[in-house]
Amino acid sequence: MDDVRSLLVQLGLDYLISRFEEHKINNLAVVKSLETSDIKDLIPALGDRKKFISHVNNPKNTQNDVSMLQLFSC
Repeated sequence: MDDVRSLLVQLGLDYLISRFEEHKINNLAVVKSLETSDIKDLIPALGDRKKFISHVNNPKNTQNDVSMLQLFSC
């Protein structure tokens, strides 16, 4: 669960940790096996869901996305 917890914290979705625990999503292999409908049930907010899916599909770009967001927030 520590990997999943770290992922959610990294994405700013730490409010979802208990939801993932409740559904026994406790490792990254399970995260990667989630279907779109599963993710929709777990993460109802569209923006958060898109952020999560984007990271799972392309984890290397997350840090770049965060850096770009920081540039635009100045």
